[in-house]
Amino acid sequence: MSRLLRHAAVAVSAFGLLTPLSLADEDADKARATALFEMLPKGAFAEFVAAGTDQMKAAMNDKAAAQLWSQLQFQLGAYGSIVDAKLLKTDENGMRTVTVRSRFERGILSMHVVLDSADRLAGLWMGGIEAANYEAPPYADKDKFEESPFTVTTGAFSLGGTLAIPKGDGPWPVVVLVHGSGPHDQDETIAGNKPFRDLAWGLASRGVAVVRYEKRTKKYGPQINPDTLTLKEETIDDACAAAAAMRDFPKIDKHRVFVLGHSLGGMAAPLIAEQDGHLAGAILMAGNARPLCEVIVEQLEYLSGLDGDVDADEQTAIDASKELAAASRENRVDDETPAVLNCPAVYWDRLSRADQVAVAARLDTPLLVLQGARDYQVTTEDFNLWRERLAKKRNTTFRLYDDLNHLMMTGKGKATPADYSMVGHVDVKVVNDIADWVKRQPPNEGK
Repeated sequence: MSRLLRHAAVAVSAFGLLTPLSLADEDADKARATALFEMLPKGAFAEFVAAGTDQMKAAMNDKAAAQLWSQLQFQLGAYGSIVDAKLLKTDENGMRTVTVRSRFERGILSMHVVLDSADRLAGLWMGGIEAANYEAPPYADKDKFEESPFTVTTGAFSLGGTLAIPKGDGPWPVVVLVHGSGPHDQDETIAGNKPFRDLAWGLASRGVAVVRYEKRTKKYGPQINPDTLTLKEETIDDACAAAAAMRDFPKIDKHRVFVLGHSLGGMAAPLIAEQDGHLAGAILMAGNARPLCEVIVEQLEYLSGLDGDVDADEQTAIDASKELAAASRENRVDDETPAVLNCPAVYWDRLSRADQVAVAARLDTPLLVLQGARDYQVTTEDFNLWRERLAKKRNTTFRLYDDLNHLMMTGKGKATPADYSMVGHVDVKVVNDIADWVKRQPPNEGK
């Protein structure tokens, strides 16, 4: 995996039903998980890999473990110490997942360590990063809005979140924020950056309410099987539940409910609008127009070539992504198709069949398409495809920002993963463009 671990952590997850443990067993599990994690800062990478199951050893060698640790320090700064450990779940097969929180210079990392019945390392995946010393963007005026807890409920899934609403009687338009790929907290925290909090505070300062919430795959990750997970379950249903709840919320204009999807959420935004059927508009921020299997190939080739040297591990990952893309195009993805970025091929294939551009083209819903020209994850090729395929859709607006990256933050030169470790804020011109566009859209009073 090599440098590709700079944007994808190992994710060999265990799933199952919760069963009770004794306190002594729980303490032993926390101690074992902590001891395994502490091998990384000690540089005991070969020992760390040797402690794994056969499946884990196939997914990670000592070189990959060393590079994972190097990237964590590159992203978060110098390692400090363990904060705490908590048993997250145990299943009927003896698999236990322990969350180990550790302090770095620029934040607190939550790493989920999975132990099998023999106390071997069966999985390792990142649960999130609590950014240190977040400062409000200069365009946020806390005197103009207030925040309150808000829970998004979809069936058995309950997701904690926050509603930022302008002060005053309203009724206010509201934007539902929809995450990109991976397990995200409600702020879509990436290293020291919180783009969703930036958007919420910036828009609420400009007379637009915003609701944001924890992503289902973050809170319920160990209980979700990636072999069967669909975009509907991962993203669409929860966004529609949030939008529906907003229509019954005091001081919110039920006819002016919008969604804003970022990255994978941007790709999903037209599908959310179609399923909901009542939105006043949808905002696609850095959303891919091409099938995701094709985009992954481009991403891996770009990242591997940053230093001018594609090593054997990187070439293996690129070859696997190309095979996945070809298999998806030819409708032959099955259980034998190699996994990519530690997710099963069938997951990527399902996402690639969403046909989000065709859905967007037939919608009556107004759309705002936003793209940063420095974005290497979703590029201007996708933006141009949106613009080409939606050229006849009169209620669509396009904005391309020359100096912005995938997080809609300013930068210079060639974009790299290091951009994400630099603390910044969503650019003010993006916030202003969104607020202005939302306020110009007519209410959806017909439904």
